[in-house]
Amino acid sequence: MTEEQKNTSPEEKAGDVRAESVTIRQGGAINVEADTVEVRQGGIVNAKTKSLDVTGGGFLLSQSENARVFASQSGVLIARHDAEMDQCGTMLQIAKGDVTMEQSGTVVQVANRIKMGDNNGTVFLFAKQVEGDINTAFGQKESVAFGLVAGLVAGLVMLGGSLFARRKE
Repeated sequence: MTEEQKNTSPEEKAGDVRAESVTIRQGGAINVEADTVEVRQGGIVNAKTKSLDVTGGGFLLSQSENARVFASQSGVLIARHDAEMDQCGTMLQIAKGDVTMEQSGTVVQVANRIKMGDNNGTVFLFAKQVEGDINTAFGQKESVAFGLVAGLVAGLVMLGGSLFARRKE
């Protein structure tokens, strides 16, 4: 689509959308590529944008310059610059710039600098600088140790599987 702006109604689902500005309200889209993307109570599978603003919605994968996500859920959030999360959950968040979090949680978080407000949590955290209180299940040292142990266990399982397969032959 080459429209200036694409709006979707509650009954509408768009496939591939390309525009300067995309607004989705109570709708959804598969692939969205635009300078600015705004989602209100909707969802996107894959978004590539300069500016992402999601409220009460979700996305599976987002690649953006800057992202602002409020009361939403996401799979993977990749921000080339800054990201802001408020009352959100994400599986994987990678930001080259600053991340600001308020009452949010991530499974894996990688950022240059993270500013934490109240009630935030993460399982794996990799950051140069962290400001504020954070609840982590694993810090950098624990994450490396976990990765080594998980890799060792996976290697042993694969070795055992190949030995068992040879005996069967």
